[in-house]
Amino acid sequence: MTVRYPRELRGDPQQIAREVLIPIMDGAMIPLGQVAKVVVAKGAPGIRTENALLSAYIYVDIRERDIGGYVMDAKKAVAAQVTFPSGYYVTWSGQFEYMERAVEKMKVVIPVTLLTIFLLLYLNFRRITETLIVMLSVPFALVGGMISSTILTLAVIPAIYALVKQWRLKRGLEG
Repeated sequence: MTVRYPRELRGDPQQIAREVLIPIMDGAMIPLGQVAKVVVAKGAPGIRTENALLSAYIYVDIRERDIGGYVMDAKKAVAAQVTFPSGYYVTWSGQFEYMERAVEKMKVVIPVTLLTIFLLLYLNFRRITETLIVMLSVPFALVGGMISSTILTLAVIPAIYALVKQWRLKRGLEG
């Protein structure tokens, strides 16, 4: 068993053995040193668990690459080169997990937003044709904005770039 005591007690293991009292079956209190060997030893800084299972973490710092593409490549490499014993598994977490959550939220938020805009436009124009003309101009405006940003060498929003790249990777359009 590993126990970490306050700093003033950690300096002398024998003091812990003498002064820490533990109860026994008949209710009496005896010093810890009578039932255990108290030593100072180096060990793991902590035991990490997740979902009541021991866990180990591998930290990766990615530069000049999108997280989604890196994780997709890493998943393929791990699946091809690593076999886990029974009871072991791998999960991908961190910024990638946050990105996946954001993508899932966007799958709901964007259609609801577009539907709301469509409804407001319809309530304003009272005609479906004018509403559709305005709504169909939105994708063209997006493409035009990205082209002009590229021509003017402005930074295109990284989130849009990452979402488009992830969409293309999932559909096998990029290798």
